[in-house]
Amino acid sequence: FSRCARNESQQLSVVNNLPDLLKSGSTECLEKVVPRIQEVLNYAQADIQRAASTAFLQILQKEQVAVQNYAQTFLQTILTSIDNKNPDISSAWLGTLLDVIDLLPKTVIQKEILTAAVAKGQLSQSVQARLSCCQILGKIATKFDPFVIKKEILPIVQSLCQDVDYEVRGCMCKQLNPVARGLGLEATKSAILPELVELTNDEEVYVRMMGLETVVNILSLLDDDTCSNTIIPLVIRFYEQCLYSKDHTLPIIAKHIGRLCHGLSANLNEKQKDWFLDCYKKLCEVGYSDKNSNSSEYG
Repeated sequence: FSRCARNESQQLSVVNNLPDLLKSGSTECLEKVVPRIQEVLNYAQADIQRAASTAFLQILQKEQVAVQNYAQTFLQTILTSIDNKNPDISSAWLGTLLDVIDLLPKTVIQKEILTAAVAKGQLSQSVQARLSCCQILGKIATKFDPFVIKKEILPIVQSLCQDVDYEVRGCMCKQLNPVARGLGLEATKSAILPELVELTNDEEVYVRMMGLETVVNILSLLDDDTCSNTIIPLVIRFYEQCLYSKDHTLPIIAKHIGRLCHGLSANLNEKQKDWFLDCYKKLCEVGYSDKNSNSSEYG
């Protein structure tokens, strides 16, 4: 590889053809070509990195190497490359990892990926690493039994929900839906809902919006008691605050009001139904008054 691929275009060609090379000579390719590619990836530019991330996924999809070999070689490179300082390169490798997770056995996910994710989620790691951790945890949460999730995943999830960086809090909040579904109702009520309530009251608008989206997404998991006593008061308080402030969150809360009304319909009393109807009317009036204001302003 080093002799025949001294310039970038040749390197790119070899990387693009890696799945075919493995198909025709698996053992020799693994021993000679793959290590050279891994070496090049330490300093390669974005186009080679993206090509490699695609090729590594194709290799697993086409089952061109044994899963154990894949875990020892390609998966380790993927996990390392997620930490690339170039956000575009990091994003490409993270996308590959999230796709690869669906193709790997639970034992490999727990031993290799969960361990790496927990390490990336520590406060001492970069914001980029912690953001990656959030997405990985959301992806793998439904792969394990509730006991494993509660013991190994939930503590880092709760820590990331309390992260000092608002982007991390928002990202982890967005992944609470799959985590909750992996945990089940009772653990969600005791461990996830308190975090969600706090996130919907976050000082940052982005985090609050992610909180509302998560509320909408987990409605089908929750029981009547939780919807009546926790979710409905939360939603009413959230919407009243947004209507009072009349900021740029209004289009987002308007987007979700239909799903919330539908999802909570069995739990709303008559007074609350009237409140939601009134809220809907107010949202319509805000939009109408803003439109009239803009029309007047521009003549």
